[in-house]
Amino acid sequence: MIIGDMDSLSAEALASWERRGVKIVRYPANKDFTDTQLALDYALSCRPGAVEIWGALGGRIDHTLANIYLLQRAWEAGVQACLIDEFTEVSLAEKETKIAGAAGCLVSIIALSPVVEGISLEGFQYPLDGENLSFAESRGISNIITAPMATIRVNRGSLLIVRYRQAGVFPEAD
Repeated sequence: MIIGDMDSLSAEALASWERRGVKIVRYPANKDFTDTQLALDYALSCRPGAVEIWGALGGRIDHTLANIYLLQRAWEAGVQACLIDEFTEVSLAEKETKIAGAAGCLVSIIALSPVVEGISLEGFQYPLDGENLSFAESRGISNIITAPMATIRVNRGSLLIVRYRQAGVFPEAD
């Protein structure tokens, strides 16, 4: 399914998708919500176990930030969602989040609520044990997974996890 105002899709591409039988849901360009939110809301109405949102991390910073905050919308609906591109996976931490098979990969954690309480990191170069992180600090940036299984625990608050999917490979390097 393709949802949105179709402003970033060429007429030829749209026609090709229509010929293949893909359902197209068009919205006017002048609307209250982004295409990503409309698509996420539709996906959430289908009651999925999880949602992956591709192509939502680059280009315009305003859209990227809005897409990050949409992760909270999915969270409130009881669905784990993540933003993914070739290099990066962005998600909200569960009470306990496990990351397997990513030794050497860089992970940053960022508070999305005023304070995230009781953060513990195991299997990281810089472990934490029940510490707090506030919205206006950068202390959680650029940690490295050092174990075959890394664990992030959070007692309270909204914690963003930014994980680079390949050790030593970052978008700005290209």
